[in-house]
Amino acid sequence: MFEFDPSGRYMMPAHFGMPKIEGKPSGWYHDVTAMNVNYVTDREKLQALLPAPFSVADEALITVTYACSKDIDWLAGRGYNLISVNAAVNFDGKKEHLEGSFTLVVWENLADPILTGRELTGIPKVFADIPDHSIRDDVWRCGASHFGSSILDMSIGGLAIPSAEQIATMQAAQEGKDNPMAWRYIPAVGGFGAAISEPTTFPSENVITEIYVGAGKIDWNHLTWEQNPTQFHIVNALADLPILEYRPAVVTKGSTNLLLPRRWPRALAVAKTIKEINKVCFVGGGTMGCANSLVAAIAGYEAVIYDISNERLEQVRQTQAEMGAYLVSTGFCSAKELAASATRISCVSDLAEATKDVDLVSESVIEELSVKRDVHAELDRLCPAHTIITTNTSAMLVSDIEDAVERGDRFAALHSHLGAPLIDIVGGPRTSSSTIDILTRYVRSINSVPMVLKKENRGYVLNALLGPVLTVAMVLVVEGAASKEQVDRAWMKYRQATMGPFGMMDLFGLNVVHDGWQHRPAEKVSIEVQPKIESLLRSYVERGELGSKTGKGFYSYPDPAYEQADFLEDETNTSIANSAMTTVLVGNAVVLAANGVAEPREIDRAWKVGMKLGAGPFEILDDMGLDAFLQLVHGQPDLLSNEEAALIEQYFVERESAGNVSS
Repeated sequence: MFEFDPSGRYMMPAHFGMPKIEGKPSGWYHDVTAMNVNYVTDREKLQALLPAPFSVADEALITVTYACSKDIDWLAGRGYNLISVNAAVNFDGKKEHLEGSFTLVVWENLADPILTGRELTGIPKVFADIPDHSIRDDVWRCGASHFGSSILDMSIGGLAIPSAEQIATMQAAQEGKDNPMAWRYIPAVGGFGAAISEPTTFPSENVITEIYVGAGKIDWNHLTWEQNPTQFHIVNALADLPILEYRPAVVTKGSTNLLLPRRWPRALAVAKTIKEINKVCFVGGGTMGCANSLVAAIAGYEAVIYDISNERLEQVRQTQAEMGAYLVSTGFCSAKELAASATRISCVSDLAEATKDVDLVSESVIEELSVKRDVHAELDRLCPAHTIITTNTSAMLVSDIEDAVERGDRFAALHSHLGAPLIDIVGGPRTSSSTIDILTRYVRSINSVPMVLKKENRGYVLNALLGPVLTVAMVLVVEGAASKEQVDRAWMKYRQATMGPFGMMDLFGLNVVHDGWQHRPAEKVSIEVQPKIESLLRSYVERGELGSKTGKGFYSYPDPAYEQADFLEDETNTSIANSAMTTVLVGNAVVLAANGVAEPREIDRAWKVGMKLGAGPFEILDDMGLDAFLQLVHGQPDLLSNEEAALIEQYFVERESAGNVSS
């Protein structure tokens, strides 16, 4: 029986053991020809691609490097080509500050260095076809493609041997910045979250025998899912970084050593908690308070739960035990981490005691404005002056509540989505940028994904998109245009989802959905059919058929029909339902962007993270084409208001004039 050596360093498949290599392993690449094109890009857009605690350096500089490497020792003299994209960054870790480059992506044309680099050092390597460079008319050219679609083309011309002064300037610019860094991420098996998520550094030594300086040029290509299904989002994100100014391009020849005895690749230390926040108070011991406090405690924070009801506080441990078992089963945390988190959680029925030394408050009381305003006024009075106070409201605006507190600069919405790592961050009229920054770092530190809105919006982004989809799904059914099975089948088929709108509502709880319809503001889509929808939902609630939690709702549980293998095999036409839901999903996403709530890329990210789907609404739009989408909007005028339709038309006119239709 094979037994793992605890001190061994294996590669998959590990059970074959470690290869036995005669002689001392060498990291020398003896013959390396490199092309480097450098350009300045938009600082904010580049920062959006960097995980904390990395930040853009003094200059938002991108370096695209092509390397043709031959005579590599560890490949027995073989070679391969690569193209890497690197950003100039600073790293502020737990123990050290480093200046250097963050590798955004590396394309390579050989599997062996891809796998070793990804597993052992966390370098984000993916495959591409990268032929050897060419030289024609004194211009050096190279490029990468995948599945026959070009990713980028790069060229350098006007090459000349640099002067001693130019060389000295280049060397001075790199002094103390020879720290190549990346992020090593391995997802957990069978669930959300990471098995490993850590920054790394992988030093190298370069010996340059020839160097030339010239003028470089990069041509990025935007790709569709069909053209490059596994990498199109990477390519498009890099293509969206504007080239504001080229810097001198460089061609070098020489050798590289990747195994330095005194500078071995290593993980960088990141503080488990952040200096601004150490203790968090969760006001409300219900489902959201229990879930949010548990996630914070797992990440290392001290958490105190306050509730006016002692009975509810007594239920916290059992509720969190059930939640914790699920988190362990999905790989979000280990059983050891879960057990340790219990020592960091306390339950208190006195608000003054709960808030006396906290750095952050998260309120999750009932969705009644008067109650929330009273609670926040009391929190403002009791909390220390430095404490940030947040609301987890799902329907109200920060501005509905914030004038009840004096510390408007330290008041914001911090809204979590149960079952998804997405957390919305929204400032109010007086919220300071430093408060938003602190909350963003806090969200990242608890292994969640921050969605920072540019302005307030009811339903934030995810709920503002999902709500209209669920609404039109029920409209289709009560108006007799489709059955609930046809609606769910359309959504699952076209969105590649595990359940459709009616399955989702069963999961949410039909009593919760019904209550939401009784308290929702009037909408154009819902005014005429609202009584029918309320009647439909009421019939299930009155029978006690509340969804998956009661064993029956729109479907019967366990083993609902939509989980059966033959559910999607029904050939009944689903185009009507798909067209309607696609129209409201993409249409409302465009409205959010047009109203300045968030950028298209962020809207897509919120949707994909929150819904665990592979494509966001703007990616769906790119796939279907603008003309096809506008035909849907014009062909179904009842799905969007006249004002929304006009706003959508105006948005695309403005984007087209700017040369950027969707992203």
